[in-house]
Amino acid sequence: MKAKKYEFVLLAVVLWSFVAIIVRLLHPFISVESMLFYRVFIAAAVLILFVFTTKTVKFRGINRKKLAVYAILGLLYTAMLYTIMLAFVSTKIATAQFLQQLSPVYTFIFAHFLLKEHANRKQYYALVLALVGALLVFYFESGNFSSGSFIGNVFALMSGVFLA
Repeated sequence: MKAKKYEFVLLAVVLWSFVAIIVRLLHPFISVESMLFYRVFIAAAVLILFVFTTKTVKFRGINRKKLAVYAILGLLYTAMLYTIMLAFVSTKIATAQFLQQLSPVYTFIFAHFLLKEHANRKQYYALVLALVGALLVFYFESGNFSSGSFIGNVFALMSGVFLA
């Protein structure tokens, strides 16, 4: 049974890694909005099918407050998917992925300002190093700020913020 779990994890990783390439290949034929709709619709259908056919998933008292939080998280995730798909079609895939994966940096910043959490010196050095790396990628990839690459990089940064 344990091997089967690892096979599903490996399948998920492989499928997730091809999303950017599929988005880039399908973009001339279908809009980003349509791709996002079908992606979310199919995922919701599979999830609903799984929930109603599996005995292990139980709904425990989900009150209105939790439901509102889940709805907000769902909207943020949808915004993240939308902006990263726009970034995939507007800039290089590797750059978009790199800029999106800066979400721990945004989480660190949000935690400092919103939750008043404090960090140690090593964490601040890591934050500065990550921001310098992001600025270098942003500068060298975008070139002039009027290019489509700049817009794609902005979408990728926004996606990272929504993911955080």
